[in-house]
Amino acid sequence: MKKLLVLSIAVIMTVSGCTGAQQAKNGDEAIANAERMETKDEKVEYLTRQAEGLLRKEQYEEVLQVGRYLWQELNARTQTIMSLMDEARKEMQAAADAAGSVKDQMQGMMSQ
Repeated sequence: MKKLLVLSIAVIMTVSGCTGAQQAKNGDEAIANAERMETKDEKVEYLTRQAEGLLRKEQYEEVLQVGRYLWQELNARTQTIMSLMDEARKEMQAAADAAGSVKDQMQGMMSQ
């Protein structure tokens, strides 16, 4: 019975994303937390998870901030980080394009 309970908790934690590290509110907090870690590998793994979480929360500028830190300060140029940064840039460009389209439509309406 006890084994089943422990297994159930482990499954729930895995499915819900509870890995022991809480999601940082922003890039600054994630970087500050990482700077307290001892090894480069711990920092890279932690910051990669944080960047993934920030991307899910649509905090694209923060993803880029964490990515730049990984590249410049830790010299960590992983495919995962490159992909996260590319996705953040694409989303930011899509938002800018959408805003430009709305602006153009509004200007068209005003000139009629």
